[in-house]
Amino acid sequence: MEHRLGRLGRRAVPLRADPGTESRHLRPQLQRLGLRRPDDFRSEFRQTLQILFDGLPRRAHVFVASIPDIYQLWVLYDGDPIAEFVWDVANICQSLLSPARTADDRQFVRDRNADFNVVLGQECATFTRCRFDDNAVFGYHFTKQDVSKLDYFHPSLTGQAHLASVTWSASWWGG
Repeated sequence: MEHRLGRLGRRAVPLRADPGTESRHLRPQLQRLGLRRPDDFRSEFRQTLQILFDGLPRRAHVFVASIPDIYQLWVLYDGDPIAEFVWDVANICQSLLSPARTADDRQFVRDRNADFNVVLGQECATFTRCRFDDNAVFGYHFTKQDVSKLDYFHPSLTGQAHLASVTWSASWWGG
């Protein structure tokens, strides 16, 4: 079965002007899928950045990498009995990788991850010494060689090297 990366393509785009705004009918879906609300995520990330900048030396810089597009794992391994077994038994990212999820559920989770990346970029932009990767990690199109065969979720050594290159290029020091 062929899958496409969906509405977002290879790069995340803002889905709403403010990812924190959501209608009441989405709240039950968030709970059912075990996802956080963007407003909660924003508040916690803002607090984390503030703690960092309050405690770091004045000349320190912070680099924020985007959340990877986990939907790609499902695209790569949908129908692979070993990967699906490991995801199920190890309870890995069940909001997206569970066999019980529908295509709409998976797209909703992907959209929510894109929303979280919008939040990361917006909050990072409020600090002059913070740099966001502009969705470089989310937009990285990984292959099966980039994924560990241990859990079919985390990067392999090759994947770690590729992500290091992607983040270095987007960072204060490499870009």
